[in-house]
Amino acid sequence: MKVIIAGAGIGGLTAALSLQKVGIDTKLFEASAEILPMGVGINILPHAARELCELGLKEAIDRIAIRTSNMNYYTRQGKLVISELCGTYAGYRWPQWSVHRGALQMLLLSKFQKRAGAGQVVSGSQLSNFVQTGSKVTAYFTNPKTGNITSEEADLLIGADGLHSATRKKMFPREEKPRYSGLVAYRGAVESRQFLDGQTMAIIGDKRQRLVCYPIAKDNLLANKGSSMVNWIACIPVPEPDAPREDWQRESEQQLLGALYENWQYNWLDVPNLIHHTERIYEFPLYDRDPHRQWTFGRVSLLGDAAHPMIPVSSNGAAQAILDARALAWALAKANDPMAGLMDYEDERLEKANRVVLASRANGPDQVLEIAREQCPEDAEYVHDYIPQQNLQQIIYAFKLATGATPDVLNSAPSYNQV
Repeated sequence: MKVIIAGAGIGGLTAALSLQKVGIDTKLFEASAEILPMGVGINILPHAARELCELGLKEAIDRIAIRTSNMNYYTRQGKLVISELCGTYAGYRWPQWSVHRGALQMLLLSKFQKRAGAGQVVSGSQLSNFVQTGSKVTAYFTNPKTGNITSEEADLLIGADGLHSATRKKMFPREEKPRYSGLVAYRGAVESRQFLDGQTMAIIGDKRQRLVCYPIAKDNLLANKGSSMVNWIACIPVPEPDAPREDWQRESEQQLLGALYENWQYNWLDVPNLIHHTERIYEFPLYDRDPHRQWTFGRVSLLGDAAHPMIPVSSNGAAQAILDARALAWALAKANDPMAGLMDYEDERLEKANRVVLASRANGPDQVLEIAREQCPEDAEYVHDYIPQQNLQQIIYAFKLATGATPDVLNSAPSYNQV
């Protein structure tokens, strides 16, 4: 069996590594002329961390990532709403990692090239078309700079080419444009004084204005200075852009962030200082799509954001792409026929991923912040004087249950390594 993957993001690279591990010939094509460490921070939740551990990457990721200890929710006044333990601290068998997206991408790329050969990754090749015959699929790739077209034949094609997937567009030519959330995320990373325990993710504010921040790099030089490389994301309502494109490297011209967050100074974190000292701020409008009832057409299927783009609530975008990748390899490894394997993959993942899309659209665990805003006076010192902690915990637990990520369910779930 031979598989072509379009897209060398986190999902595409994890799929390539997973397929290579089960002995399937895999070739990966990326539109960018050079695969560079793009983006800023991401979180790898325990259900996705498990899959990366089972690919033999635990020690390598531990060297570049922070093991997240807590996820703390705060009001705009900096008052704690609720604190949830994360990863192994919460009883999972696997950690939760906070890491620079580009560093993780480069790790996955180097591991795949080492295991499969450097020639199995082709850059400067954007999927432009594909044609299926009875026994094969031929994918056509265009070099964005030269316009040259090349082709590759395989048994299967996997579109891991993101929100604006060319693979998906050919499958659903009359599909409406992505659904804008009404929010733009302004993202940055900067060396800053460690806050809280140096391993905590903080979510502050509400739908009107929010900020998420967490350390993303394990660097002894920084730690010795009492500093961390801190990733931050400021989410604010913005009218829909005229030309909506999600681009990890699109730098923002937004000069209002400092003014918008000037009063967000707490005894444990100085938000204006974070923003002021960030050299580059990236602008990322947030989109998703309505879930589809089908990802697979013959010898072609979708994966990650190409299949189920979602609002990045509780860091499930990367996690769901990683789960797709592992389920794909599991399904193809046990199938007698490649096309039947794709259908098994879809049966395994489509409903689960679509539930996460809808739960994220409904604000997921961040809904605890809306409840705090609605039910607590702004000058409240203790949120739990107004809202029972149990009510807040139920909201977070319900989201974990919807995503299949409670400790008991995940710890006892069968492994995708078992074919």
